Amino acid sequence: MNNNVKEVLYNALLELRENQFEEFKWRLECINYNRMQNIHKAFLEKANQQTVVDLMIQYYEEDAPDVFIHVLQKSNINDIAKKLEETLLKDVDAHQFPDSSDYRNYIKNLFATIKDPNAVPGEYVPLNQRYSNLIIVDYHPSKKEREDEILAMGRKHLEIISKRAESSTSIEALFNPDKNGFIPQVVVLEGAAGFGKTITAQKIIFDWASQLLYQDKFDYAFYISCREMNLHAESQKTSIAEMISNEWLKRHEVNNVIRNILKDEEKLLFIIDGFDELRYSSDQPENCFCTDPWQKEPVRILLISLFRKKLLPKSSLIITTRPTALEKLHQYLKCPRNVKILGFSAKERQEYFYNFFENGDQATQALRFVKQNDTLFTMCVIPLVSWIICTVMKQEMESGKDLQKTPYTLTAIYMMYLSSLLKFHHKEAKQDVQSNVKGLCFLAAEGVRKQKTLFMEEEVTLHQRDFLSLFLNESIFKRGIGCIKTYSFVHLSFQEFFAALFYIREPHSENWNKNLQMLLKRDKSFRPDFAVGFRFLFGFLNEEKRMREELKKEFGWEISPKIKESLLDFVKDSIPKRGSNFQLQKEMLSYLYEIQDDNFIKNAVDGITEIDYQCNSDMELMILGCCVQHCQNLKYFSVEGSAFVNHAETETWVINKEWSLDETYMEDFFQALTKLRNLSTLRFIGWSFTESCSRHLTEVFKKNQKLKELQLFLEDTDEKAVELLCEGLQHQVCKLEILR
Repeated sequence: MNNNVKEVLYNALLELRENQFEEFKWRLECINYNRMQNIHKAFLEKANQQTVVDLMIQYYEEDAPDVFIHVLQKSNINDIAKKLEETLLKDVDAHQFPDSSDYRNYIKNLFATIKDPNAVPGEYVPLNQRYSNLIIVDYHPSKKEREDEILAMGRKHLEIISKRAESSTSIEALFNPDKNGFIPQVVVLEGAAGFGKTITAQKIIFDWASQLLYQDKFDYAFYISCREMNLHAESQKTSIAEMISNEWLKRHEVNNVIRNILKDEEKLLFIIDGFDELRYSSDQPENCFCTDPWQKEPVRILLISLFRKKLLPKSSLIITTRPTALEKLHQYLKCPRNVKILGFSAKERQEYFYNFFENGDQATQALRFVKQNDTLFTMCVIPLVSWIICTVMKQEMESGKDLQKTPYTLTAIYMMYLSSLLKFHHKEAKQDVQSNVKGLCFLAAEGVRKQKTLFMEEEVTLHQRDFLSLFLNESIFKRGIGCIKTYSFVHLSFQEFFAALFYIREPHSENWNKNLQMLLKRDKSFRPDFAVGFRFLFGFLNEEKRMREELKKEFGWEISPKIKESLLDFVKDSIPKRGSNFQLQKEMLSYLYEIQDDNFIKNAVDGITEIDYQCNSDMELMILGCCVQHCQNLKYFSVEGSAFVNHAETETWVINKEWSLDETYMEDFFQALTKLRNLSTLRFIGWSFTESCSRHLTEVFKKNQKLKELQLFLEDTDEKAVELLCEGLQHQVCKLEILR
């Protein structure tokens, strides 16, 4: 405490009348300020003004001015309290405040490194080694588009990714004027689970601290994790001043520093990460807001006050959220800029692989393998999946295994990741592993049921904690004067993975069937909160021997035939056979693809007579081809394509000229069409036919004698492809009657 502040406090006491000074001392001895020790009555009884000031500074240090003002207000001496507050703000010396470089250094140290989800204690990687630029587009979704994104969850398929990449904005341009000259105060960064929202938020504040971003716009940037905010009890109160001071200012005079920072609201940026994870009820009465940054309120009120611009109204916000919470968030915002993360372009995927492996030869080998598999390459658009695949492949290569034997369904990749953790990072007896995995699966299923991602310490049994540390993140957070420990799955998709394992375990009681039936019944209305989990549920029934052997080897679990029967009944009852809700039909086909069981798929789709499919990626084309070949009662088939088919010129799919995706997978798709015998109407919309497409389509004409109508709405089809198509239509075995 400098002498100037001591003089200000002393002068304020001199203004008090004798009875006011005595009341001040009386209240001071029992003030109980922030649970700090009170000044003993014996010290205050005969103390004069100078002694009182010295005692306050001795006991409260940098909080002494706040305590002083608080006691004055309690004594109803408001005029002197207000005057003192104004004097402190005017007269505080510049050297009392840390230069902003101190804070920048603090932020750089805090965010320079991150932990991989499977990191062992003390293992960190540089943030820039895990971050690659993402496709970020200005996006104003319609209700239908928003529903599609919710359905996609963590497996958002590419939508004309090459064109989106061309129009992508950057984090540098988030606060740039739009075409009408409007500069936003609030930017909503939207993306599905695993698409890189959190690492983008961390990259933004790290680059700001490194003086690479927003230097002329913001003097200070603050990062608030909504997951951490969930740890505050509903009734627990704090202030925005406390939240932003955190550990950074414990060596400084907190209150004066924060007052100085808050004076220029327009120069403040708050990065609020994970709005969708907030568990508090955010429905507040219109008058239930906080306008004072020093006022202590429940966290939910502080955040809503920031959103509604009641608190620090001139400050700027970046808020990250999943699509599922977007509509709720927008209720609190006025004129936000909404941008959407679509994932990695092909270039950024390649950059990510090379950054991850560091060893160029390993990165090249991994990329070569991924490019040859449409599923893997498509899923790598999602940063989380890129990390999983790189992690698994690196371990496979280091153990000398053949990458060509690496499975390619999402379930199999996660299963391999699980196996590698158990093999390389855990030493428990197999019996203990099996028991602990059951507990983990139950925890995951309960979390899914309650839509919960953060588990308190008492919810994780003591004997399981060492084992669970393989799969759960352990975090320690401050609460008041103490700390609490929490656990969370490394990502929601991992939680859904273990929840799916919970449902496929060998049934031993009636509860098993009850739990599964409740899940299946719930999903008939198609709630998206377990969409990825359903892919895992079907994927565990994959007919590949490796999957069954892994489950038996790792956990001693046999998959009961009853599970297949229940899932088959579920699909047959739920999948639309004709008419509307083709989006649900499309999602169900992606479940069936995971199971890779021809007989199961044949039974599941036998009743389908109409398919109207919006195909946005080669992966979706592969899923469609895998399933449609078994739709023997299919009569009407419409496939709306995108520019993904014509990717000879686009960087999204073809990285080198030695190998082309479309020839392989288009051939498989048209080969599937040749197996249909009752198809009468076939429609292709928005496709760019190559010569190979036309050649394979003529085979469909020859083998399907009931095909009477062909509708083609093609884009950018070359002359040779049209010529081959005409030859096929004129073939003597072609029975087409209508061509549109």
